Amino acid sequence: MKWLVLLRLVALSECIVIIPMMKMKTLQEVMAYVINITIGTPPQEFRVIIDTSSSDLWRYNPKASSSFQSGDGKHINLRYGCGRITGVLATDTVRIRQLIAKSQTFVLSVNHLNGALEHASYDGIMGLAYPSLTIHRTTPIFDNLNKNGIISEPVFAFFISSCPQKSSLLMLGGVDHAYHKGALTWVPVTQACLWQITVDRACFVPLSLRISVNKKVIACSSRCQAILDLVRQFLFGPTDIVRSIQRSINPSPLQNEQRLILCNSTMILPPSIFTMNGVDFPMSRKYYIQKVKGQPRGINSDLQSNNLTPPSTLIVYKL
Repeated sequence: MKWLVLLRLVALSECIVIIPMMKMKTLQEVMAYVINITIGTPPQEFRVIIDTSSSDLWRYNPKASSSFQSGDGKHINLRYGCGRITGVLATDTVRIRQLIAKSQTFVLSVNHLNGALEHASYDGIMGLAYPSLTIHRTTPIFDNLNKNGIISEPVFAFFISSCPQKSSLLMLGGVDHAYHKGALTWVPVTQACLWQITVDRACFVPLSLRISVNKKVIACSSRCQAILDLVRQFLFGPTDIVRSIQRSINPSPLQNEQRLILCNSTMILPPSIFTMNGVDFPMSRKYYIQKVKGQPRGINSDLQSNNLTPPSTLIVYKL
């Protein structure tokens, strides 16, 4: 029986495809994760950003490919935070390591790039959000792989490494449990579009107390919606929520700027706790502050506000 269990675990681990992700800085000074894929017959390699807030796959101009099929030629516009592209729908074979997505529809850029995308050092973007976000109701590559039984489970996962010597990883087809400790916590998606979930509350625990019952609720006291995103580096939300969090972090701001904190004050900053699906997820101060260029005495909190964000919606970047 032990051998049967062991063999089953080995078989499951072999069904999970693990792809190293390269961390790179975009022209907007945003850290993104890039993987190599190939498109066409024979395969041609491209570098694409993994984006959990879009569902389309796009790339630059094609080279010769015997499996390439053009669409109807109608121009399509895609908008991203870093710019806009104009392209046409096309179909070809896409490979991610040993995973092969035949007849994969994507947007083929026709060189009308706008904004930061005009000088990008990557070749495209691969979206991993829900099909409802795609243009013309095309099938995203992850759903294509799942529908055709190319992956063993409809699951993808990320291992984000904080160690320069260890690569961050994208896992397709399941979760390799060698990359985490303890049991996984599953949080229900509340809207099948972006990766939107419910946050029960956000709290701080004053370092002088160290007792969880003394947690100070600083946001989402009556629950709020949150969007998880791999690319963005900030916690972003409505002005009133973000200001409440910033006041709790920094009651004595530097130069009257709420986001600036004296460097020597950071040691007393409390951990923050996001509670989701009844489970507390603590986050130490190093994950919500960063050194500011040109500010030798200042540390910047990774919080941004925008009145355009829907009320009670918190965008939890840094997935």
